[in-house]
Amino acid sequence: MSTATLRTWQILQGITPVVFFALCTKTGTLLISIGISLFRHPTAASDLYLGLDLSGLMAYDRMHYEIIAALLLLVSGLKAWMAFDAWRIFSTLDMELPFSLAIHRLIRRNGVVALATGVLAVIAEKFSNRLISREVSIPISWAAEETLLFAAILIVISHVFRRGIQLQEEQKLTI
Repeated sequence: MSTATLRTWQILQGITPVVFFALCTKTGTLLISIGISLFRHPTAASDLYLGLDLSGLMAYDRMHYEIIAALLLLVSGLKAWMAFDAWRIFSTLDMELPFSLAIHRLIRRNGVVALATGVLAVIAEKFSNRLISREVSIPISWAAEETLLFAAILIVISHVFRRGIQLQEEQKLTI
């Protein structure tokens, strides 16, 4: 492996746990601030996380606020799960023999989680758009298309890894 590749690999190994912990922090902060806005101070909906203001939605209808909040928490939590799986992939992958069943399973599972996240984001986006058409402000970018594209890429990589495992096994048998 070249020096540049090794350096890039080390950087990615260092970044993935940071991304995982950041997404966990975001999800936890959202959970606490949404809980406070639901059970203690409804005015807290005006500043949930980094300036996210859902006070207009709370004023419009509490049930719709709860649905959007639940979708936001689920999407955020699933993104944290994807980051955790990415961390596991980078910490498990052996670059000398990269095609292993464990890595294939992690990539496939991450692809399935990304697909579920993308579908959930599409549902959330459609629901949000319906509320926006009723002139309710929902300043959330669900990133549905990007997540679905990421899922497709991971599923394709998973299939490539499965084929790589087959070729690696065939190579062991011929030697």
